[in-house]
Amino acid sequence: GATIRNLVLTGASVTGDDYLGILAGRTYGPTSISNVTVNGSVTGTRSGSDAIGGLIGQTSDDTTISGVSASGSAASIGDEVGGLVGYNIGDISDSYSSAAVSGVDKIGGLVGENPGSILGSYASGTVSGSGMDLGGLVGSNIGGDITASYATGSVGSATSSDVGGLVGDNAGGAIIASYATGVVSGSGTVGGLVGYNGGTGGQPIGTITNSYWDTESSGQTTSAGGTGKTGVELRAPTGYTGIYANWNIDLNGDSTADDPWDFGRVQHYPMRKGAPRLTFNNTAVDNPATVLERWSPVHQRLTAWEMNLSQKPASNVVVSVTSSDPAHVTVDADDNGTFATSETFTLTPSNWECVQRLTGGECIGHFIALKAESDEDGDVETLTITISVVEAQSDPAFRGMPDIVIQAQTWDDEYQCSRDPDWACEGEFN
Repeated sequence: GATIRNLVLTGASVTGDDYLGILAGRTYGPTSISNVTVNGSVTGTRSGSDAIGGLIGQTSDDTTISGVSASGSAASIGDEVGGLVGYNIGDISDSYSSAAVSGVDKIGGLVGENPGSILGSYASGTVSGSGMDLGGLVGSNIGGDITASYATGSVGSATSSDVGGLVGDNAGGAIIASYATGVVSGSGTVGGLVGYNGGTGGQPIGTITNSYWDTESSGQTTSAGGTGKTGVELRAPTGYTGIYANWNIDLNGDSTADDPWDFGRVQHYPMRKGAPRLTFNNTAVDNPATVLERWSPVHQRLTAWEMNLSQKPASNVVVSVTSSDPAHVTVDADDNGTFATSETFTLTPSNWECVQRLTGGECIGHFIALKAESDEDGDVETLTITISVVEAQSDPAFRGMPDIVIQAQTWDDEYQCSRDPDWACEGEFN
């Protein structure tokens, strides 16, 4: 056994047959791993190789992993490949992986095969495989437990089967208060949350409780378990209400609720509490039904949203802001005075919290300007503004953050005049 904590390993490259990981190939005896970050590539080169993980190839049943992250890639021409752990018999909590993962069978964004326990963790990397049991979080959850966890990366390939946004194969496993949003694809059994849930060929049936997938972003309307919801339905609650009423659960076994989720203040998917995220300081966007008033050329108005990060990044975080309807609303995210359909801005380790500080210490975040364009058609328009982290250019710790999607409405002077005869409209439109 061993105790490993407060360690950072970057730029690693590990290549071999079986039981591969940047930190260790496998663990034996009581092992505790906490506050560890790894980055690099792990590659299994033998056909049929097993247990390839970004952090560890295979854990023992008395291994605990907490507060650990992995980025880079984990790839093999064999099985049991995971962004964090290839084959997990131990306990994983409060951890995540943004690594790209690929292999043949039992391929997962966090864990390849999981007879163990996963609590309060997530994965955002892409998952691909040519065989069976591919999942955004876990490829094969055979008798394992997954609680308060999620996956946001795309998963599948043209030849894969038993593919799920969260879990590929959940035979005999338990999934509680978890969700998936990534694109799911395959040639065989495919599901938005779970690809296969047991019940045939002697496989035990898994249990899935209070868990969801996004039917729009996943491209899947069915799943072997869980409940499909639209993106708006998943992003609307800002607390333990509605579909999330039973999500304030006990994670540490002390029979008290541990409040593991951060629902934010605007429309975004729930996130693990403590996970880095974009934040808004402008209370105008706390209301998901944000209204952007569109005026005539004379009365044209700008709306500004103030943003920063919830915690300091190790490197730059690039953020994109996109309007779904540029004919009615355009954005200026890089503060250059030019408005477009989509723009990006960068938050850095030096300005992640404040672009400037005013007298008295007030912190001012990065401003996004939105301009209401005018077409004077007298109609109310509905659109969305999507704010997301640009994966390839950003600090790995901030990759995979769920998009913030704000529902907006606009209207012009003609509509305003139809509601208010006293509105000063003379000469503004025909």
